[in-house]
Amino acid sequence: MRTIFLGNAQRRDQWLQALRRFGRADLAATVGSSDRAGSGNIPEFSSLQDALAHTPAHLAIVSGCATAAAIDAAERGLAVILEDPSSSGAAELRALRDAAARRERAVTLVCATNRYARRARLLRQFLTTGRLGAIGHVSCVDHRSSAGNASSPEASTQLVSVGCGHLMSVQALVATRPLNVMAELTARSPQDVSTAAFVELEQGVHIQYFGSVGSGPDHHELWIEGTGGSLRTDGGNVLWRKRGWRFFVPLRFSLGRIGEDKDTARLAALAKVETAGKAPADSVDALALASAAIQSNEMGCVVPLAGAVPR
Repeated sequence: MRTIFLGNAQRRDQWLQALRRFGRADLAATVGSSDRAGSGNIPEFSSLQDALAHTPAHLAIVSGCATAAAIDAAERGLAVILEDPSSSGAAELRALRDAAARRERAVTLVCATNRYARRARLLRQFLTTGRLGAIGHVSCVDHRSSAGNASSPEASTQLVSVGCGHLMSVQALVATRPLNVMAELTARSPQDVSTAAFVELEQGVHIQYFGSVGSGPDHHELWIEGTGGSLRTDGGNVLWRKRGWRFFVPLRFSLGRIGEDKDTARLAALAKVETAGKAPADSVDALALASAAIQSNEMGCVVPLAGAVPR
């Protein structure tokens, strides 16, 4: 995949490393990096239009919350990876998804790293043993202290920057497809933004999610309830309680400390874009989930993910 990067020089170099590790994509041009150091022989342009005139490409990587640049790339027929879209508003997300749908191009969001990402493999391994039984309910709570530098956040800020990543990762853990979502998005102040969401999945599984950014200590907890017991983690420890037991016990598999850094998320995004043409038309991704949750908040009702079309 020939790739054009739009963003600052630091993130360009991080993505260049990920592209080299991925091995099936190359960086053909950069736009707006404002720093030639470290770019080597990669041509730089002042606009995406100029870059495409000189260098045909298949993928645009947009980093640094530049949703307008992502929309422009989708309109020009490129697949898009949008990294850290924390300042993307509801209207911008609708426009991005609408542009991608018209041109039949994939759009992938790279959201903030999950609190329990380094334990994801341990959780998946335990779930595959079947000891938890049939999963019925999942609860995820995440609170992050505010950096205090947001001037006028939208109600969707927490959802787009963190919540979608959590919900998609939980859905992947339980290996069940989401059907619909009901959400309430709140921005009480620049330092107090929250997402409350209820997601129904196939096979009778439900995810109850509450995420917030504001004052107070950081806190994260994931609970997965099954017919055979309960599994929970705070991002570090993983605890298991068999049905009928009084207490939780630590879950220890011989896996060591599992790391999942930002570069891993970038590689996953590249792989997803590469195979997007083979995915079902009704596949659910973070952008579809964000669009549905925002629409649910505005309309005050449940929104099917298959029908979350921008208005």
